[in-house]
Amino acid sequence: MEKITNSAELKSAIAEKKILLKTQWKDLKEQSLITYEGHKPMNLILNSLQNMNSGSFHANKIFGAISGLLSGFITKKFAIGKSNNIFRKILGTVLQFGVSSFIAQHADEMKTYGKIFIDVILGKKVKKTGIR
Repeated sequence: MEKITNSAELKSAIAEKKILLKTQWKDLKEQSLITYEGHKPMNLILNSLQNMNSGSFHANKIFGAISGLLSGFITKKFAIGKSNNIFRKILGTVLQFGVSSFIAQHADEMKTYGKIFIDVILGKKVKKTGIR
């Protein structure tokens, strides 16, 4: 940094610093938007799924665990609802664990049935498979 000796050089240095500050501020705002978009829950999930597809993750095991937990939770909510009865809550928890473990153990079959179900709903032709 050179030494400033008169007011013209001072004004010039201030103008340069203002320009530098504006460009840095613009870059900071752009980077904060990129960071904000990257940390949205949906983008985190999508990035994780893309990493699983490209990496050596065991996607079937992860899918089985997630779908098991989710289906168990949904089953409990549908079966029990907002009941305050302690016995219904216990029954719901047992039902949740049962459904979760069943779905997690049979993830491949559930995935196949899910694809068939979606194809039927969307009106696609279903190929005949050995599944009954």
